Amino acid sequence: MSAESKDTGKDKEVTEADKDEAEAILETIITPAQQLEIAKKAQAQAKPTAPAASSSSSSSSAIQPASGKKAGKVKDGSHAFWDTQPMPKIDSKIAEDVNEPFEADKPVDQVKQDP
Repeated sequence: MSAESKDTGKDKEVTEADKDEAEAILETIITPAQQLEIAKKAQAQAKPTAPAASSSSSSSSAIQPASGKKAGKVKDGSHAFWDTQPMPKIDSKIAEDVNEPFEADKPVDQVKQDP
């Protein structure tokens, strides 16, 4: 087979539909410059919680809760997330027989050899 007979895909014609599809894909991509612009707009719209101590703020302040408190735990000891989960609370007493195995231990010769 000669080099001229190989189908490399270079001879294929790009259709208008291909161009439109490529443009649509490119329009959905957000560039880093656009991401920065969006972040700046969001930060400008956010209410300041306290006056800044200095003009240069670290990027970690953007992930702080708006209230300035630690997220999840309040003064009364409740936990916003863990209190909604189907599990015992931290201070609850668990009965001794709750954490028992499903099956009693088996001797090695009774354990199935193949998984």
